[in-house]
Amino acid sequence: MKNHKTVLLIAEIAIVTSLAIVFDFVANMYSINLFPNGGSVSIAMLPIFVLALRRGVVPGVVSGLLLGFLQTIITTPYIAPLNPVLGYLLDYPIGYGLVGLAGLGHKFVQSKNKNIGLIAVIVSVIIGGTLRTISVTVSGVYCWLSNWSASILYNFPYMLPSILVSGVLAVVIYFAASRLFITENISQNTIDIE
Repeated sequence: MKNHKTVLLIAEIAIVTSLAIVFDFVANMYSINLFPNGGSVSIAMLPIFVLALRRGVVPGVVSGLLLGFLQTIITTPYIAPLNPVLGYLLDYPIGYGLVGLAGLGHKFVQSKNKNIGLIAVIVSVIIGGTLRTISVTVSGVYCWLSNWSASILYNFPYMLPSILVSGVLAVVIYFAASRLFITENISQNTIDIE
């Protein structure tokens, strides 16, 4: 039975990461390029938030790391001039990996009390989104030759709407399809193949 749960978890991570890539691709395709070095309003964080709140920190972080790495394979990454390796890591895998820390609210979302679950969704989205914002802002200072003010002014105009839109959608999903967040009966949804 443990193998079935592991396979199910790996499948969920793969599906969620793929969905996040599609969301990011669509956002990049249809967004206005406001900034010369990347950054668009995107709901790519939304699937990671849902997975992290459903399964916890580790699956959320793994999905975020995968998204960060795969984005640079699928699209052309923006490479920082001062420290390209650190800039790449902070902007992509670490930045999106930190989104998975929204899974800190996992146990609270599993609560039968909808109010506790709602607060957990909101706080978790704020935590994950804020940590990614900090990561890309630090990258701006140490890798993109910006000062703190310039890095904040560059990153906040796309990060804040991304967090807000993803957060609102996460709340809507929580109320409309809360079972996407709940894992208590996951073994009932598996097929035993032997």
